[in-house]
Amino acid sequence: LSDAGFEPVFLHTQYRCHPALSALPNKCFYGGRLVDGIGESEREAVVPGLRPLVFCNSGAGRTVRDQTNSTFDPEEATNVAKVVQALLSRGVPAGSIGV
Repeated sequence: LSDAGFEPVFLHTQYRCHPALSALPNKCFYGGRLVDGIGESEREAVVPGLRPLVFCNSGAGRTVRDQTNSTFDPEEATNVAKVVQALLSRGVPAGSIGV
């Protein structure tokens, strides 16, 4: 739309994410201008005791390129699949898991 001459409008308040999830893009991309319209209590943890955003060092750092020219790390993919399966087996709805 901006290529067609429409001026972008910044939407200052987000209501979808847990504040811990919005903090990273807010800092990295929005310069701290994004405001959370919901609090932590309105976005309860899907796994009690587990933070809403978790980073894991996964994989061997070995990138493979397939026949479609897509790249991936097989060990990382396997580890992510194991984590997702563990969450699903504990009753976490698939729609609540982001990879």
